[in-house]
Amino acid sequence: MENMRTRVFKLIRCRGPVQDGGRTLFFKTAGGDRKHLPKFFSTRDVPEFEGEEAWFECERPPKGRWRAIRRLPDPER
Repeated sequence: MENMRTRVFKLIRCRGPVQDGGRTLFFKTAGGDRKHLPKFFSTRDVPEFEGEEAWFECERPPKGRWRAIRRLPDPER
């Protein structure tokens, strides 16, 4: 796809209340400050993975929303 923008993000799982089963509600990027607000991802835009956080290569078409396309190894290990 033309003009596709890609970036690497650390995505963090955001869960609902434990009494509701603690299901995943959405994902957000790590960090964020006044200039760079966190980005939010729907559960349908992120492949399944184990754990609470993981690194992903993400893409965004010119007039679309970010979506994770593949998981990357953890650079902090």
